[in-house]
Amino acid sequence: MQMNPSFYLVRYSLRHIWNSATGILSPDLFEVDSEGHIRTMEVLDREQINAYTLEIVACDSASLNPLCAELNVTVTVLDENDNKPEWHYPHARDKEVNITSDLPPGRIVARILAMDLDAGENGRVVYSLIDPHRRTVFQVRFNLFIDHIYE
Repeated sequence: MQMNPSFYLVRYSLRHIWNSATGILSPDLFEVDSEGHIRTMEVLDREQINAYTLEIVACDSASLNPLCAELNVTVTVLDENDNKPEWHYPHARDKEVNITSDLPPGRIVARILAMDLDAGENGRVVYSLIDPHRRTVFQVRFNLFIDHIYE
């Protein structure tokens, strides 16, 4: 029995797209071409949605009774360093910390806090002091406290 070559042709379609944040999306975010390549149609941002599940259907080309198979493909959006840290303390409107002149060395002066929306190493915030006069009066410890230390 000779096989019809048209049975070897496979048509691909994208039935649904789910995301981890809101549920079903419009099919305009991804497409599947005639060769089965999945492409993004828009720029994806991990901080908004970090994963998508695409329900893809492959059908043979039989004219009377085509057979189809479904497959769920998970697309995970990797992080890139696209966000700068945002200060939570001190606030942009309130950048001043007042201390008394007789505060002993080693006392905590303030706790600073900045957050970065990126994940992993891209979201790790490193603190440092910029001292234009090269005097060591304060230091930043890893636990986010600014310490008052006189030399």
